Amino acid sequence: MKKIILIFILFFFSVTASNAGVSGGSNFDSSGYPAPKCERPLKYILYDDHSRDEYNQKMQIYAECVNKYIENAENDILRIREAQDLIIKEARKSIKN
Repeated sequence: MKKIILIFILFFFSVTASNAGVSGGSNFDSSGYPAPKCERPLKYILYDDHSRDEYNQKMQIYAECVNKYIENAENDILRIREAQDLIIKEARKSIKN
């Protein structure tokens, strides 16, 4: 039972400590992992240069939003992996002792 409590405590501290290792944004919030907030623009109805240019500009903004979401998701994956690695090392050390 003491080992389980120790592992839980080590995990708690490893999660908070692991955030220091990865720099960059995150998508995590208090309610879990959110869906992207990127809004895909509607295809233009009028086939004139202005409508097409406006649509292309909005698609560029949409693509940047999606890329930022993906980049932040990769950062979150690294944070999770760091926490896993740390708790595994600490648990193995504790179990050996």
